Amino acid sequence: MEAKTYTISNKTRETSVGSGVTVVNSAREPLMALRVMVEGLGSGEEAGLWLTQVTVLPMVPRIAPFDLVYLDADHQVVERVELLPSAEMPRFNKPASSALVLPFGTIASAQIEIGDQLAIEEAAELEPASASVAPEPEVQAKPESVAPATNSDELTILEAPPPISEFPTTEFDSPFLNPFSATESEPVEPPQPSVDGKRNGELGGEFVLADFLRKEPVASEPPSQDAAGEPKKTAAEEETQVAMRSARKRHAAPVPIDWASQQYEAQKPESGKPVPAEKKPAVGRFFRWLYPALYEQNRRGAERKNSEGLAAYDFFGDHPRMHEVHDISSDGLYLRTQQRWEPGTLISLTLQPGGPFEVESTLRVEFDCRVARIGADGMGLTFALPPGMKLKLWEAPGRNGADESDPMSMVRELRMARALAFLRQICPPADAEVTDLLHRTLSNVRAANLVEVALKAERLLAQEPDAYSMAANRDLILRILEQGSWVDLEWLQELWAGLLATSCTFEGQDESNLVYVNLLSKLSPLPMQILTMACAKAMLGMTESAEALPARLACSADEIARMTRSNNLVKIYKSIGELSELGLVEKNPRSASPANPGAAKAMPTQLGLEMFARCNGQRGATMAA
Repeated sequence: MEAKTYTISNKTRETSVGSGVTVVNSAREPLMALRVMVEGLGSGEEAGLWLTQVTVLPMVPRIAPFDLVYLDADHQVVERVELLPSAEMPRFNKPASSALVLPFGTIASAQIEIGDQLAIEEAAELEPASASVAPEPEVQAKPESVAPATNSDELTILEAPPPISEFPTTEFDSPFLNPFSATESEPVEPPQPSVDGKRNGELGGEFVLADFLRKEPVASEPPSQDAAGEPKKTAAEEETQVAMRSARKRHAAPVPIDWASQQYEAQKPESGKPVPAEKKPAVGRFFRWLYPALYEQNRRGAERKNSEGLAAYDFFGDHPRMHEVHDISSDGLYLRTQQRWEPGTLISLTLQPGGPFEVESTLRVEFDCRVARIGADGMGLTFALPPGMKLKLWEAPGRNGADESDPMSMVRELRMARALAFLRQICPPADAEVTDLLHRTLSNVRAANLVEVALKAERLLAQEPDAYSMAANRDLILRILEQGSWVDLEWLQELWAGLLATSCTFEGQDESNLVYVNLLSKLSPLPMQILTMACAKAMLGMTESAEALPARLACSADEIARMTRSNNLVKIYKSIGELSELGLVEKNPRSASPANPGAAKAMPTQLGLEMFARCNGQRGATMAA
């Protein structure tokens, strides 16, 4: 336990919480945290304990009441509860980062409420002696004729020791620790007083068990020697040594344990032969139960939310089957279903609010999941995300907990978390900017548009080999997301998603898509629709015949009017002219006008064809600078 103590006060209520609170590093002293959770505050800890570096608090039975306060990193109260032995302990979840264990009733006396700001200051060190207390006078040496005085430093026992039945047993209630505990097979006599009047193994009136077991009694006078030259022993000393040897034999000290490596220290006999290895205790299982986050990733380590009304669909042939989602976290979900798959099976699930299968892509989200365990009423599944991708749910600041019960809000949260995970993977340097765009800068409509573009881009990129080894240029990604968030038409979102997917390369520094981003941001829906139709017809014609006439590769104004269902030829001529000014289609002759509709044609240029390919997720040749 750390030696520093702290004084804690409630700044919000201007009350004192406690002084002399001791710090305990839960990561370094897990057994201390466990002991406090079971026994409460012990001797010397009446002021309270501050548990730091906490990852999880064990849910264990308690025998003493105490107050428990969870604090975040800024020492603001996240949760507080008065814990009786029968009360349920609140779980330790983010944003909590430390916990205060206080005497029972402190929450009421200090008026601690959720949201209160606590001030934790290091307590001033106490002086060795108070100035108001007079120093003790020095004890003068007394003549030998004067009997020594009895004080707290030295206690002289002149009377004979009491019988063994009258020895106090409160300090040695275990026969393992009490060398005076008698057994029927081997009775042990109490130690006899030595020549100087003190009990053997007693120093200054205080009994020391270690000295009794390990040290020889000290004679007050030099012992005499026998015929063999060995010191003579009195009858009392011989009896005492017999008792000591018997105690050592029956109560040998256990082999010390190294808790860090969980290995017993080597113990060798006098002959030098190694002792056969003993079976190791299940220390690892105990610590994994006590602090699972320190040893392995707990399947329930992530924050889990009940997901009432959320459904998961898988396809059995051409028919979707609905399963109820019980809860969900960043790691996976639990399905309540009669269906059973073998553990390890990979399943594609579509998550959406319960009801008929949604055709609209913005109302659902797809995940590949792997079966982790089989339960009594369903199955636990983990998200099978691409390598390096991490799903982080409920990280948006200021989120409303009431909205989390709405299944549609849960779908939006899942979609945003999936989009953020994809963007962070392809461009880690833009993590902070992308997170800020989705959580703070953009409106809800633009954020939803950006999420849809990112999810479409992920599906396009997944079709390429080694897709998740690619990366994108930071400035280019931010430009695509900024411009693409304004688009709410699905077919236009597909074009922005294609630019986002083709911006990913193995080097991660390609900026060739920047010219197409600038062109696409300048085009309204009608010119872009005309360019798309013209490029599709031209590519189809070039595929069918390498010597096709240019007239067959171009779209006439009449064809464009029929395909766009627009009879406004003036807008069509204006849109074709806009595309020609940008170099995306060939320029029309001067005779092109509403009076001469046959002269107005949309023939894509090489730049237009390359832009069309990139916007559809195809990596074509790069335009020369």
